[in-house]
Amino acid sequence: MQWLDPNRAVVRARMEPSEVVSTQINYHPGWHARVAGTTRRVYADGLGFMAIDPRCAGDCEIALEFDGGVESKICLAASAAVLLAVLAGFFWRARRDSLAPVILMV
Repeated sequence: MQWLDPNRAVVRARMEPSEVVSTQINYHPGWHARVAGTTRRVYADGLGFMAIDPRCAGDCEIALEFDGGVESKICLAASAAVLLAVLAGFFWRARRDSLAPVILMV
């Protein structure tokens, strides 16, 4: 197994079609596996680690990628909404303050 970055890895092994690959990486639905460009099943084994059913014979290269799953997408959308709300509040207040009447004391 070779890590390419924190979210991507490659597993190389000599496999039989009936064999599966078990990792010491906690399973999360955000993990995806591909063999020769084709999506393969990723699931939790009995200990909660990630297992892959590569369905390949001989030399096999499994590309793993973590995209964070649905939770990550929801958090990203919530963060963007909060950022837009803060910016809107800032511009609304700046505009309100610029339109406030100016009282001059002479």
